[in-house]
Amino acid sequence: MRLVRIIITYLVFPWLSPFLLLNTRLRNGFWQRFGFGIASPQNGGPHIWLHGASAGDILALVTTARSIRTHTPDAILTITAMTDSGFSVASRHKDLFNQVRYFPWDLPGSVRRTLQNLKPDAIVLEYAELWPELMHQARQAGVRLILHNGRFSRERFEGYHKLFRFTGNLVEQLDLLLMRDAAEQKRALALGAAPEKIHVTGNTKFDQLQTVQESRDNHAFKDSIHFQDDGAPILVAGSTHDGEEAILLDSLMRLRTKFPTLRLIIAPRYLEKLPKIQELVAQYDLKVSFRTQANPGWDVLILDTVGELSLAYALSTLVFVGGSINDRGGHNIIEPALYERPVIFGPYMSNVEDSVQILLGRGGLQVSGPEQLERILDELLSHPEQAQDLGLKAGAQARSVQGAAQRNTKAIMDLLS
Repeated sequence: MRLVRIIITYLVFPWLSPFLLLNTRLRNGFWQRFGFGIASPQNGGPHIWLHGASAGDILALVTTARSIRTHTPDAILTITAMTDSGFSVASRHKDLFNQVRYFPWDLPGSVRRTLQNLKPDAIVLEYAELWPELMHQARQAGVRLILHNGRFSRERFEGYHKLFRFTGNLVEQLDLLLMRDAAEQKRALALGAAPEKIHVTGNTKFDQLQTVQESRDNHAFKDSIHFQDDGAPILVAGSTHDGEEAILLDSLMRLRTKFPTLRLIIAPRYLEKLPKIQELVAQYDLKVSFRTQANPGWDVLILDTVGELSLAYALSTLVFVGGSINDRGGHNIIEPALYERPVIFGPYMSNVEDSVQILLGRGGLQVSGPEQLERILDELLSHPEQAQDLGLKAGAQARSVQGAAQRNTKAIMDLLS
């Protein structure tokens, strides 16, 4: 089966190469993706290779990496990312890691060269980053395989069974599965994981606030965007997708007739959408600035940087989390809750169901669509005491589920010892 998979991979990869090289999120790190230019680690404690695909995945791993560094100071930590945004975020934490690299293509040669150079004792894979060739060669080399913040979505569940007919059961190859919640534990069991290998430890994305505060200067951010602490309300829209920016701008225009000082910060999920958003905002009678070219007196600020959304949340009065109205499955709602802000999100939250269960009715407000979103914004802006009370509830709920990074560290180090 492996031979067939390798033959098919090598037949398909040349056709995919032009698209991969031209993809704005994947075009950097050419040689590293083929396993070249990777230094062998220095001597020290256990060598742990952590991998996440994108910026959010890397941040989720950073919390555990920091906990590992505290627990075992001489550990050798390498982190790899698939996308350029993930690599950029990892590079901002390079003081934590011995190496920051791009993830190799899942080709036999690329994987072999990477493993020979890195010589890891364990590979920690974020979310559901299951790569057949990497996992095969790692097991052959005696490297422990760990799933971190494990999640097997209901929508893709049948797809995993179909994939495993081609790759073999990748879940069975894992030595340790650190799952987000009991529902994910059940899905892991249904996919073939051994019960004794599964630990329900929570989601390290809930631990990110402390890390962000330690690594960012909030005052510098305020100064750079010409923030005036004059009591004017700010709505922060995090991780927005196509169509949601227009909904927010329409609501902003109508709400400003009642709340004329209301401002909006938009943080699009993908930076390649910036030209389209700029063209959209130009249709409104609003003063607009980009984060990197901020002018005083803006009405709308567009974040054109990676890794600064939490700093915007810290300035917010209210928060809307995107990907939830246009059916993209939603994004992290715990992070803004940790700043004690009411968190509003749409009906489509399949990616973060555990977070919805934590916040709904306790500082989290789920709306059915654009009209209800605007009504909720109006109500909370009209009653700031109510908004403050909801924010306090959201913060308390978010803090109650922190600690996954420490639990993960214990499980990983127990496995290695």
